[in-house]
Amino acid sequence: MLDCLHSMAPNDEELLRYVLDEKPLATQVKSHVEHCVVCQQRLSTYAEMDQRLVQGLYRSQCPTPTELSLYCAQQMSVAQIMQITDHVKMCPLCGSELELTRRFLQSDLFPEPVQKEALKQHLQRIIASLVPWQPVLVTRREEQLPTEARWPRQYRADAINLSLHLSRASSGEAMLLGLITSSKDEEAVDEFEGRKAELYLLDSCETSQLAEQDGRQQNERALLTSYVDDLGNLVFKAVPTGAYRMIVHLPTCEMVINNLRIEYP
Repeated sequence: MLDCLHSMAPNDEELLRYVLDEKPLATQVKSHVEHCVVCQQRLSTYAEMDQRLVQGLYRSQCPTPTELSLYCAQQMSVAQIMQITDHVKMCPLCGSELELTRRFLQSDLFPEPVQKEALKQHLQRIIASLVPWQPVLVTRREEQLPTEARWPRQYRADAINLSLHLSRASSGEAMLLGLITSSKDEEAVDEFEGRKAELYLLDSCETSQLAEQDGRQQNERALLTSYVDDLGNLVFKAVPTGAYRMIVHLPTCEMVINNLRIEYP
């Protein structure tokens, strides 16, 4: 390696500190190195030497990740455990890796899947309100009926609208028809496809106490069940006369209609 005889040329110790410890050179020395071919060659030689040493010796005495995992699991001999213990005390890199390995081994690698019933409990349950219907033609008899006794009916829960109609099939079978829509432009009707709707028959005691309830059905089974089609339609067939609670299980909430009275003329 050539030596530079210039008065501003850095000595070997300064170049080594610059390469190994990234200690900056003095301003005048740095300016000299930038214009001196000999000093640039000296600096390049030290940098290449450092790189070769790092590639050949860096962490050459460190245990492998597999050995650290076996160490954490106490699956090594006493001599190996003592050797790694002594090494970790002096090597901060292995100490950090050892901590990460212990956290990984202590974590739950196969968590139990969340049950669907648990997810359902977190859905917001919204009590739908009856919206006055504005039919084109209203008979004198219908004008005398209260709003909750008129058909068709429209219920609203936040942005969800549900229109209910009483009808009869050609066979004379009574049917309750529903059409569900959303006032949100980004919420398409086909998002409701396949969602379940249930009718629970209320007894006289439940009907009188609805003011104190929040719409939760008990563990009884639904009397009738229907599913929303791709157009938002619901169909309940052969619905007996009575008072009901309807629950529509939507993606983001459960829509509840309390005291839904169905009477046929």
